[in-house]
Amino acid sequence: MRRTLTDTEFQQQVEGWTRSALRAELQPHYWVASERASFEWWLAAKPEPGPEIPGTKAWLERTRQRAAHGIHLHRIRIHQDPPTDYQRWAKVVSAEYEAAGDRIDYLTVAQADSAGLLGVAARDWWLFDDERLVVLTHNPEGRRIHTELVTDEPELNRARAWWDLAVHTTRGENA
Repeated sequence: MRRTLTDTEFQQQVEGWTRSALRAELQPHYWVASERASFEWWLAAKPEPGPEIPGTKAWLERTRQRAAHGIHLHRIRIHQDPPTDYQRWAKVVSAEYEAAGDRIDYLTVAQADSAGLLGVAARDWWLFDDERLVVLTHNPEGRRIHTELVTDEPELNRARAWWDLAVHTTRGENA
């Protein structure tokens, strides 16, 4: 099954997983309204801490609670070399997320390409509870323009295989 998700349905997927959440992040930058003040503060080289990103406290608390029960969020970020300003900022603010139990691994575009992780239509996605794939399409400015829920087993298997290869590649590169 494939179907388009509304923003509300997407948010329910992001908040509602109970066993596992895997996130593939491939964009050089994202345009997320709630992050703009923090990102612009950081770009202007203001001292830490910058403005709080709305929703961060609730997200971090849910992440801590899940991690305490052995339930983890794991991301793999494919970044430019050198990283874009957005990617450098995201790495700075990610320290809080990682401290709460969010695991984030990084590969450069060249590393990902060499491993065969980048295809013609490489898009971001989440795999929730190993049974719901949410594919995200972004425009060149980094705005999410389409969100699709996919539960077809062949698509789930492709995401799982991508994930296994990405994890193997990060372990080889980061060992």
